[in-house]
Amino acid sequence: MDVAMEFLWETAKTIAPNAWVQYNYSRNLQENLNVLKNEMQELSSRESDIKNELKTAEVVCGKKRKAEVCLWLENVEKITSEVTKIEDDSKQAKRYFIPSHLALGKRVVKKIEEVVKLKEKGQFSEGLLVDLLPENGSMPATKLMGRTTAERNILEQIWESLINQEVRTIGVHGLEGVGKTTIMTHIYNKIESCRIFGTAIWVTVSNDSNIERLQNGIAQAIGLKLSNKEDEMRSSMELFQALMRREKFVIIFDDVWKSFPLEKVGIPEGNAYKIVLTT
Repeated sequence: MDVAMEFLWETAKTIAPNAWVQYNYSRNLQENLNVLKNEMQELSSRESDIKNELKTAEVVCGKKRKAEVCLWLENVEKITSEVTKIEDDSKQAKRYFIPSHLALGKRVVKKIEEVVKLKEKGQFSEGLLVDLLPENGSMPATKLMGRTTAERNILEQIWESLINQEVRTIGVHGLEGVGKTTIMTHIYNKIESCRIFGTAIWVTVSNDSNIERLQNGIAQAIGLKLSNKEDEMRSSMELFQALMRREKFVIIFDDVWKSFPLEKVGIPEGNAYKIVLTT
């Protein structure tokens, strides 16, 4: 650019700054589009890393993503769609200095700013998740007061067996309707109230139950989202890892009609947990 032209541009910037800014929107459009593309690639990479971390933590650790993380992911999805629209519109722009082209240049600059801010918000220095160890709370149960002495004695025997460190598995059997579930409901509530056994897990088995339904029942009780409920082996691995992270727990299987291998369900070996079943 010769001296005269440079003088004219400098004069134009001074006399009509708004017009000069608009000129820059058009003149730097392709450069800004490249900047926007690079910023979006970095944002998409961050989104992918966060999704992978969330998937692992939710499945293996039984944790829950923070609300701010959910909102951030929604905003990333929204801005990705908006940037795609801008890229499509840019392909239609063939000439400089037309109104639609100037408007496109403004959109690109504004979107770059939004993407950069969204990248900064995606750092999450305090973590992505919160612990999800649900407080199951008490279950409604018929009062034992006034019921038979035998029922109260059975409840006491079950409780004594639970606090006995040498006992790992307890079976409660009897004809249908004699009060097994009522007794175990009181046991469950007592476990929840005293918390000396850690997590209390209640699973209703029933006659038509199978391994998959047992796995889903345990997962629901501990707030674990299985990655594939129909994949029995994968669910077993995910349950095993999730339960291993708990120091203590009691699983109550109510209404058991047939045997099933604990390791196939995903229940770990060891003395850190107890199993009570009614049949």
